[in-house]
Amino acid sequence: MVQPSPVPTVAATPNPNATCTGCWPLNGKPVRVGAVDKRPLLIKIDNVPQARPHYGITQADMVFEILVEGFVTRLAAVFQSQDPQTIGNIRSARLADKGGEDAQTVPAWAFFADPQHDEMAGGMSSSTAATDIVIPYREDLSRVEYKYESQTRTYGRWQNSDGKPVRDIDGVNNQPIAAANVVIIQTEIWEVPQIVDAAGSHAHDMRLTGTGTATIFRDGRREEATWSRAADTDAFSFKNATGDPIILDSGQTWVHVIPSEWSVTSN
Repeated sequence: MVQPSPVPTVAATPNPNATCTGCWPLNGKPVRVGAVDKRPLLIKIDNVPQARPHYGITQADMVFEILVEGFVTRLAAVFQSQDPQTIGNIRSARLADKGGEDAQTVPAWAFFADPQHDEMAGGMSSSTAATDIVIPYREDLSRVEYKYESQTRTYGRWQNSDGKPVRDIDGVNNQPIAAANVVIIQTEIWEVPQIVDAAGSHAHDMRLTGTGTATIFRDGRREEATWSRAADTDAFSFKNATGDPIILDSGQTWVHVIPSEWSVTSN
């Protein structure tokens, strides 16, 4: 009796744009200990030169840099996957730090399932090489530079003090900032009368829902994008010019919310 030939099996082609599951929603790292529905902790951290280095900052899942009085910046660090023993230097919140007491589902950002993905995958098909980034905050105190380090696929961070760039490190462990992604969100930002500092400078509020212009830096490349966010309880999502979703590398993301008219340079 002739036996039928075995049917060859064909391995499924991996999806290069697959996003992670079973990962922390705010950094895309695998969950080994803890629960992904743990309520995140947002801490506002001072960012003038006298308050640096920051403490516990390398353990944040995400860090938002926001304009405050006098066009200096303040950091909003979000901790969920790790619980640092020391965080600082802590300062007061601002109008952009919306929140509430009700329990909510943690909104998941889009991170790669495969950490070894192609640099052009995940919405970066029109990207250009960009290993040095400059964000034009105040030249004397706050100007930010990032430099891409290909061996670790992360961005080192420098910030000006007395007009000179100083590398940002964590004062707890002496480790330098190593961002997996640098995200630029451009939107309308305006002064508000409710908060005024001793010099008479006003605080700022900003539009953080709807849509606007964005730039994504990932894997040493730059992609122009559009951001969207329907409600304050949603994650930001990003698409390139052809409408493809942009996926982030797992790891720490630094998000810079800047005025629509500013220009972020890179080379």
